[in-house]
Amino acid sequence: MNGTEQRVHRTVTRDLQTQLNDLIDVVTAIDAQQAKLWGDTVEAIAAERVRRHQMRETLRKAIDEQRGCCQERWDATAATTKRLGDRAHAFETRTFWQRWRWLVVGR
Repeated sequence: MNGTEQRVHRTVTRDLQTQLNDLIDVVTAIDAQQAKLWGDTVEAIAAERVRRHQMRETLRKAIDEQRGCCQERWDATAATTKRLGDRAHAFETRTFWQRWRWLVVGR
């Protein structure tokens, strides 16, 4: 290789080195941008999951309170119905002699 060929080779090599360095810089910038974008997306997903978990807990708490209120009402109604039913049933199941005793004694 003579001097002229060496200079041309050096010039082409330096141009190629410059272009590759520019490409590396662009790819690095794009990579950093994508990393930031993915990081923001992951953070947004995590925040949404936390928000939905809080909403779910709030809804569960409200449903449990409502269910407890309804359960108390149902229990009270069931107790009243049972008490009234027991009285009616007790009166219907008295035998003749129990009724006779009640008429005579008063109890």
